[in-house]
Amino acid sequence: STGSVQFLIIGFAQGLTAGLSILTAQHFGASDFKAVRRSFAISIVVSLIVGIILTVLSLIFVDHILLLMQTPTDIIADARTFLQIMLGGMLAPIGFN
Repeated sequence: STGSVQFLIIGFAQGLTAGLSILTAQHFGASDFKAVRRSFAISIVVSLIVGIILTVLSLIFVDHILLLMQTPTDIIADARTFLQIMLGGMLAPIGFN
């Protein structure tokens, strides 16, 4: 009951970081090391900002998301707890990627 939500939010974050790494790799391939450093620094800032926004919004709206997905009432408390743990630690995979 939580897999789709988890995949949507964390998948978006991982896609963002993968896209940012492409820009850095292009600069590296062009041997423009000044641009590599700049791109890497911007990637860190963007990842932190988006990660914090996604984490906060996800945690605020976790109940609404579960209700929209018609999560059965007998598992909604466990689903909420699971998503709060998974999405609360979202900055870890974003930082890793």
